[in-house]
Amino acid sequence: MNTAEPVYQIAYEKVTAVKMYGYNNENALRYETEDGSLLTDVLAFSDDNCDVIYVPGTDGREEGYELWATDYKNVSASCLEKFNEYAARMQIRDVFTDDCIPE
Repeated sequence: MNTAEPVYQIAYEKVTAVKMYGYNNENALRYETEDGSLLTDVLAFSDDNCDVIYVPGTDGREEGYELWATDYKNVSASCLEKFNEYAARMQIRDVFTDDCIPE
């Protein structure tokens, strides 16, 4: 993380929908980074308002769940319930908040 520069950080990644855990349909996102690293995140829940993504632990990162909301200021109760169900007993942290938006 670059905290010394208060500007946007940019990364280019190729993202592909893939099948995981024996599913017949694509249920995961595989990211290929500029340096050739491969990361795969699994879609645990999805509706019109949000996605709950399972992020496996790799290279020292802890596994966990991410809540991707269409409107981060008005997350529906059903989205929060699903996220909290999956993320039970895990540390929850805000990755993106209003503080992330430069003035």
